[in-house]
Amino acid sequence: MIAQLSSFLSKFEQQEMISRCKYLLRLIIIPAMLLPTYGCVSRLELDASSTPTSAWTSVFGDLPYDGRSATALSAFEIAEAEALRWNQEAILVSVPMTRLMEANLGLPGHIPGWFFMFMVPGSPLEYYVNVYSGKMSGATEAQPILIEDLPYTYLPLDLDSVKLDSDDAIQAWLARGGSEYLADHPESQLDFRLVRLEGQEHAVWSIFDFPSGTAPLHLFSIDATTGQEVSDPFLPFR
Repeated sequence: MIAQLSSFLSKFEQQEMISRCKYLLRLIIIPAMLLPTYGCVSRLELDASSTPTSAWTSVFGDLPYDGRSATALSAFEIAEAEALRWNQEAILVSVPMTRLMEANLGLPGHIPGWFFMFMVPGSPLEYYVNVYSGKMSGATEAQPILIEDLPYTYLPLDLDSVKLDSDDAIQAWLARGGSEYLADHPESQLDFRLVRLEGQEHAVWSIFDFPSGTAPLHLFSIDATTGQEVSDPFLPFR
């Protein structure tokens, strides 16, 4: 598994993947199309009725986007409802990159939806929910056994203080050089991450390109509260 992903992940992301590689997983049973297990990662149980059968038109027009039909924050309530069924104390800690999650979970790639990562205070468990086309399409619980302590800590995402949605982030990027980048890189595959790490005042949206066969390329980050352009929140830990 690690060898397969080595060409796809940056050095930092490889280190994180290795440190989280040995998962104890309890799958949430959903009427589903079963997907294969890859190494140390689990299957994500997907609702077959929500599996895309054709390309979706992006809310962002003709951008080389992965076809999501809704913004991240508009999909959050669906994910939250599922997470609270898992545990009433579940809190959102990240909107991770879709393509990285697909690779990690052994999914068939480029499913146009959002992943949400939840945790419970004081517990090592992580709960991932995938929302596609207005409904929850899969969920899985993971307990990472860390080989070494990670150099960062996720903080809860307070969505009351998050003023920018994913569409706001991409429009800000387009106005600050993104349009030129897309003109120069017509085969771009864009993705998002929303996270707030310990020591950081606000949550940050980051936009990435996933060139085929290479590591995610960070393109832009923006403070999700103030709208100010900032650096990648993981940069100090690389």
